[in-house]
Amino acid sequence: AFFAENLFRFGRLSVTPGVRLENVWQSVKENLNLDKTTVPLADESVYDFVALGGVGVDYEAVDDVHAYTNFSQGYRPMIFTQAVPNGTNQVVNEDLKEGRSWQMDAGLRGNPVPYLSWDVGYFYMEFEDQIGSALINGLSSVQNVGDARHQGVELALEAKVGDLGVFYNAMFLDAEYVGGPFTGKTPQYASDFIQKAGVEYRWQDKVKARLAGTFTDEHFANDSNSLAFLVPSYKVWDLTLEAKVYKDTVSVFGGINNIFDE
Repeated sequence: AFFAENLFRFGRLSVTPGVRLENVWQSVKENLNLDKTTVPLADESVYDFVALGGVGVDYEAVDDVHAYTNFSQGYRPMIFTQAVPNGTNQVVNEDLKEGRSWQMDAGLRGNPVPYLSWDVGYFYMEFEDQIGSALINGLSSVQNVGDARHQGVELALEAKVGDLGVFYNAMFLDAEYVGGPFTGKTPQYASDFIQKAGVEYRWQDKVKARLAGTFTDEHFANDSNSLAFLVPSYKVWDLTLEAKVYKDTVSVFGGINNIFDE
């Protein structure tokens, strides 16, 4: 990929346009596949070129309080297992297209005092021609399953008092398919909220300990929202530790994921 951007400043206003040129080459050649007895082995090559644009705007409304907005395009190429069938019961739609998206956000952020920072913003994303699978006549058909819309609010707050810091981040999401066979369904893994909070302790800039909890609402693991694919809400706490052994040259890292085994 080739990427370029430039920052333009006009007093308190800054504008940053950018462009990204995606070049994706993929090929696969099967020499042996015992599952395939009635269809030929795969011998495929795919090349995709996509130009993506974006722009970001930031305005310092008052000292240490910024208003911002961004717009960008996205691209999701089909991968090996989607471009070429790799099983006896799998077919790929002949007019399969790459998924595309665009997104925007707008918000306010501030750092009014050295020990406090905050950020709140609204985001909106649209995905077109998402690639997924559907069961048709007993075969798993890889196809463009539809268009999806995601919107919501993100929050971030961090405060520090001496060597101790606390933080809280959250995303509240409203997502659904607005076109295609799954219209009205919720996209897979799109939970209504994800929240993260924790505490961090620093000792003389030599030792840093962090305990962080992630809280995720229930969601589905497939696009058809089958009850068998319902993932219950859960919370996970992770403990991490970093210590400088020799100046800024040698450090030791360690941690325990899911420390409370939940």
